[in-house]
Amino acid sequence: ALKESAAFFEKAIELDPNFAAAYARKAEAYLWLESWSVLSPNEVYPKAWPAAARAVELDPDLAEAHLVLGRLKGQFERDWIGAETELKRSIELSPNFADGHLGYSWLLSRMGRHAEALEEARRAQSLDPPMSPQVQEVFAFCYFHGRQYDQLLKHCLLWSQAQPHRP
Repeated sequence: ALKESAAFFEKAIELDPNFAAAYARKAEAYLWLESWSVLSPNEVYPKAWPAAARAVELDPDLAEAHLVLGRLKGQFERDWIGAETELKRSIELSPNFADGHLGYSWLLSRMGRHAEALEEARRAQSLDPPMSPQVQEVFAFCYFHGRQYDQLLKHCLLWSQAQPHRP
């Protein structure tokens, strides 16, 4: 489905080469393809980076564009300062955009700033449905990288108990 979504965003860009959100979402789809190990980083970066940069160029006030650019800078370039700048800009542009807070939380945890990361995750949780898988994943990431293993275990157990049981 992620490959299909990337193709749909490509089609949207063909129809309207100035559609900034399509470029941002195309880049995001590629980031998820790498995160889920569908494509290698070497396949993703050359497709995601130009799309993210074009999205910001077309619409410098698009929060989603700064989010994906920040994720690319952190995940692929290890440019923590550049990533933080982009992610903070995303939140500044759209303070109620839960994904911006999730991206910033992930980055803060990667930078070893776990208390701040958990605070950003809580902000995202207040904006997104509390049991959103993305929110729960970021909490687990923060607890794991912050070496808060008791909290991680507790979190995962609560999350699994809240899930509907399938036969």
